[in-house]
Order: sequence, then C-alpha cells, then structure tokens
Amino acid sequence: MKEDLREIIKKELPKILKEDSKFRFELLEILSETFSTKAEISRVLEEIKALREESNRRFE
Repeated sequence: MKEDLREIIKKELPKILKEDSKFRFELLEILSETFSTKAEISRVLEEIKALREESNRRFE
C-alpha cells in the first residue's frame, strides 16, 4: 500500500504543484524545516568564500 501511495504521489505531485500555488507554498514551508533554501546555501557559500579570501591574505 505504501508503494502504491508513493507512486501516486510521484505521478500526481508535479501536476498539483503547477495547478495549486497555495498547496505549493504550504509544501515548501514543510520542506524548508528539513532542507536548506537556495538563499541559505548562498549565504553559507559567501561566508566560505570570505574565509578563504581572508586565509589567502594571511599567507601572502
């Protein structure tokens, strides 16, 4: 039964997300508790870049 439900979700979810923006944002909110957003990842990458640049300056 779980496998059937998963297959239905895989098949129907893309269509539902295109058609129902409210549901799309509700799902995004749920997933954002588990996964990082693009903005969060970008911020971390910028911090890493700044640390690398600072480290490079120290060793010049």
